[in-house]
Amino acid sequence: MSVVAASSSPAGIRLRALRRRDGRPELLRQLPLFRGLGSRALARVAAVTSDDDATAGEVLCREGGYSKQFLLIVEGYAATTCAGEPTMLGPGDFCGEASVIDGGPELRTVTAMTPMRLLVLTPAEFAALTDVPAVGRRLLEAVHRRLRATDAALKASP
Repeated sequence: MSVVAASSSPAGIRLRALRRRDGRPELLRQLPLFRGLGSRALARVAAVTSDDDATAGEVLCREGGYSKQFLLIVEGYAATTCAGEPTMLGPGDFCGEASVIDGGPELRTVTAMTPMRLLVLTPAEFAALTDVPAVGRRLLEAVHRRLRATDAALKASP
């Protein structure tokens, strides 16, 4: 079991995670990102993810800040903006990926609107996750869908 101290800072760094493994593969199987994966791939994903909870109003990542964790929403909803338009994130969506992927600042602020359950990965755990071919491909597709949605929203803005 690994515990990372809780931290809330203006830079948007959120470090707090508790490892709980009970029932994790079944939980993962319900999320679109992992749906249809075989037992071996699910076991590899379960081995690198941690559980965490967020309270309503908590900032999960902050635009311009440097996240230290990739957060995958299991339960609950968060709000963000895309090209100035409010957007809701829910089960299966994620945030914190910008800093984790390339070390640059986050592109948006994401705030919990309800109590939430999250799966959390550090940059090293995220790298291990992307080494699972089916998961790496699905993450790439999800990030690309997000890029297309942002591009469309920007083109639609006056």
